[in-house]
Amino acid sequence: MIKFRWHRGSLEESMATAMEFKGLRHLFSVISKIQNLKSVTKNDMTINYYGFDVRANQDLFIVKISNIPIGFIFEEVK
Repeated sequence: MIKFRWHRGSLEESMATAMEFKGLRHLFSVISKIQNLKSVTKNDMTINYYGFDVRANQDLFIVKISNIPIGFIFEEVK
């Protein structure tokens, strides 16, 4: 399972959006539906190490679609 949270203005707002997904395809499918992304593919999604978040006490990986930050996942996905 992949734990994901949307990028928001504050940590509290972002943590309130936390969801779990079965895998990267499921994550991309939900993001693309919510964001109404018709012309992008899973290949447009990138996940890179963002850093250690001391507020949440965990490593974060940023999720971008077409180089636009969408949210964060809590563990490295290969």
